[in-house]
Amino acid sequence: MNSYLSFQVQDTLFGLDIRNVLEILPHQSLQKVPRSPEFLAGLLNVRGEAFQVFDPAVTLHGKASDRGKSSCIILLSSPRMGLLVDRVHDVLDIEPGNIQKTDPADYVDGVALKQGSTILLIRPERLGFDV
Repeated sequence: MNSYLSFQVQDTLFGLDIRNVLEILPHQSLQKVPRSPEFLAGLLNVRGEAFQVFDPAVTLHGKASDRGKSSCIILLSSPRMGLLVDRVHDVLDIEPGNIQKTDPADYVDGVALKQGSTILLIRPERLGFDV
């Protein structure tokens, strides 16, 4: 059985392998990078280490996140980066047999059906954040 952190970007539910998650932080001010692509939300200093924080809503839905009270930053170990998400839900245990290997998009590793929801299990290194 594998564990996935489920989170939401706009109306879409995603999952990340929990082994790749370093930390979840509440939304906070980010250092803007002049002339950077819109999907780069900014830089975040976490205990002396700079993380590029990306907004997947820009690449996946064509517009930036609303950055409301429930917004969070998920710090990842590989690739070393942060994802700005609308809401973090919970950690889900999913049997490998319950993951459908599909190819709706390059960044999707599989699709899981859990608790009546469709969860896109993603590979963050394939989200297209080329800077």
